Amino acid sequence: MSLARQREMEQRILTEREVNLAAILFVEPTGVLDVVASAVGRTTTLQVLNLAYNRMDNDGAETIAEALRRNATLRKLCIHSNAIGSRGAESLAQVLKTNHTLIEVRLSDNAIGPSGVETIAAALQNNTTLQRLDLERNGIGVRG
Repeated sequence: MSLARQREMEQRILTEREVNLAAILFVEPTGVLDVVASAVGRTTTLQVLNLAYNRMDNDGAETIAEALRRNATLRKLCIHSNAIGSRGAESLAQVLKTNHTLIEVRLSDNAIGPSGVETIAAALQNNTTLQRLDLERNGIGVRG
């Protein structure tokens, strides 16, 4: 990704309230999540972030989770339709334990599985803010 494109994306995240980066990794496959995570960790305005349809895996989820630890404004996170597994779910669960701003997280159509969902459920015992959590189509089965 060019430096100009990185700066443009970073500026959007730092100044706008809602940023849609769905399927951005199909267009800009290299460096996007690092730029996004850096800006998410510093923004004071962003409330809605859409990173759906990006083939984001466990490493990507861990990168976003780390940024969320430093964020105090995001209210809605859409990371559905990616490739996040149980390890990525564990990273997100750690954030949900202490996050006081997220009210909606969309995690449908990933590969979280029963153990990842159990980890998230345990984390939610400490979360009084989250109002909507979408976990559809994650290979949860009867156990989840």
